Amino acid sequence: AVSLDAEAGTDLNCEAAKQAFKYYVMAAVYGHAASCANVGMCYTYGRGVAQNKELANLWMDAALCANSTRNWVLFGILHGDGIILPENKAYGQAYLEAAVENGDPQAYLELGLRLKHGQFESDDPLRAVTLFREGANLGESYCMLELFEGLLEAARDPDLLDHEDLYEEASKWLVESAIRGNDVAKSLIERGGVVQLGNGAVMNMPKMPALQ
Repeated sequence: AVSLDAEAGTDLNCEAAKQAFKYYVMAAVYGHAASCANVGMCYTYGRGVAQNKELANLWMDAALCANSTRNWVLFGILHGDGIILPENKAYGQAYLEAAVENGDPQAYLELGLRLKHGQFESDDPLRAVTLFREGANLGESYCMLELFEGLLEAARDPDLLDHEDLYEEASKWLVESAIRGNDVAKSLIERGGVVQLGNGAVMNMPKMPALQ
């Protein structure tokens, strides 16, 4: 996995970091997209090699040219948030849209979050919900959590109908997210409590299914 944050107190030029950089380069020269991105990160933070922003950008470009959707997600985040690469909302959205078109589950989450919070040219909460649902169906646990929160908010709205059905679906996605190892979902379930719906009904928070 690619880490965007240099850990405080870590010796970035220790022997392990130099060896990691060496192996990243060995794989990257054969066009392995994730390794190209890792080499770029090493140059960005000076991990196992002297810091060099120009070389970092070149390796990031190489990662993109490797045509890996996971690297499109990475570029979408970097451009959209202005991390390492120049902030460019249009580029950021374009990369994430391309990754969504290619079915990358994380892309549904990252694009959905940015549309939900208006981090691109405009907010689009309805499209965000659609992306979260599609990502959840692909098994992305944080999309499931976002879907739970959106459905729960709808179930609390007194102007809507089918409150129990909305809450039942929300509960299903929360449990599924927890089953897939999402610690936030697990914490919400362990905390328990009740939820008052928009029609006045009071529902218990869902529980984890008993192991068979």
